[in-house]
Amino acid sequence: MANVYGALRRYKPPILVIDYGTAITFDYISKRGIFEGGLIIPGLNLSARALGEHTALLPSLKKLGPVRGLCGRNTKEAINAGVLIGFAALSDGLVERFQKFCRPRRLTVLATGGLAKKVAPYVRHFDYVDPMHTIRSLALIYRNEIEKTNVR
Repeated sequence: MANVYGALRRYKPPILVIDYGTAITFDYISKRGIFEGGLIIPGLNLSARALGEHTALLPSLKKLGPVRGLCGRNTKEAINAGVLIGFAALSDGLVERFQKFCRPRRLTVLATGGLAKKVAPYVRHFDYVDPMHTIRSLALIYRNEIEKTNVR
């Protein structure tokens, strides 16, 4: 909910906040500024690790890197490209679904989280990429609570 709080103070709704962490969360805020709900899916690193841990012959990736072209030329490159481009396509598709089903005239899409900058080059629908949005939002909440209690 910190992402929702911060987004409402920095951007005009409707807003879709996508947080790329261990899990990927999609939080939808209506044009009236009401949190309507969201989605939670496995994150990029979790998915890449799952391939290595739950298949017989695929390696685990320690770190996702840039994609050169669409397809990898070896197994590790193919996993890397599959995860980054696959999750970018998933993100684009879900943004389009939010646009279709929620029918906002103009949806602001904010990407945040530790892996937002890794996936951002492959996503078409981001308006803003701020990996520190959650931290900034927590700081806003903290400042607001301090002001309410007049504690210094």
